[in-house]
Amino acid sequence: MSAPTNEKSMRRYYEALCTDNLNDLDTLVSEEFVDHEQLLGIPATRAGLKQKYTLLRAGFPDLHFVVEDLLCVGEQVAVRVTVPGTHTAEFMGRPPTGARSRSPRWAPFVSPKEASPSTGVSSI
Repeated sequence: MSAPTNEKSMRRYYEALCTDNLNDLDTLVSEEFVDHEQLLGIPATRAGLKQKYTLLRAGFPDLHFVVEDLLCVGEQVAVRVTVPGTHTAEFMGRPPTGARSRSPRWAPFVSPKEASPSTGVSSI
C-alpha cells in the first residue's frame, strides 16, 4: 500500500474508535494482530481489541482519540494521539470518579493491515 493509503487507513482506525464502529476494525486490523497494550483478562487479538474498547467506552463514554501527528515513511505509519475521557461509569470494578483524563499515546511505525505480531504497542 502507498503512504497516502496507509495514512487514510490509520485515520479510519481512529475514526472507528471515536465513533464506536468497532466492526470496521475487521477491515483495518490484520487477523494476526497482537495487542501489546492489553487489559487483564482480554485476549491480545483483534477480537480482544474490540472488547478492550467496548470496556473502555463503558467506563469513559466520552472517550475519543485526537490524532495530533501522523508520519508516513514509505509504507509505514507512526501516529501520536491524545485520548481524553471522563470516568463517569464503573470501570473494571471501580466506581465512577468523574475524573477527566487525557493520555498521550504513540503508536510505533506499523504497516496497516500487514502488521506483524512484533510491531509494538497497539500495532494495527
